[in-house]
Amino acid sequence: MKRINWYRCMKLPLFLLILSGTLGISTIASAEVGQIDGHIWQASSLNEKRAYLMGVSNVVAVNRAIQIKHNDLDPDAAVNHIAAAMDASTIDAAISRIDSWYRSNDSKLDVPVLGVVWLGLVKAMQ
Repeated sequence: MKRINWYRCMKLPLFLLILSGTLGISTIASAEVGQIDGHIWQASSLNEKRAYLMGVSNVVAVNRAIQIKHNDLDPDAAVNHIAAAMDASTIDAAISRIDSWYRSNDSKLDVPVLGVVWLGLVKAMQ
């Protein structure tokens, strides 16, 4: 059994986390919640939304790469559905769909953005 080099696996996400803080993503960085929801999403700038979705895309890509490396790719895994949905869309198109979902469901601003990604992007592909 091969040992996983966690430093190599976490180098990109760690870099992105540091970069996002450096770029001044104040709304997201100052959030006191475990997940970003519609309240925070709506208060975020376009660049903050782009950075968030780029971070999600990169984490998903790293997870997928680890699965492939260990010959354990599960096509039914949620991260692989999210990867396919994100690959089929541009960042700005994804932002537009998320914005539209929250506008259409203004009573559901407590729903995490990742839940909206699932409902608005993944489910729309199926």
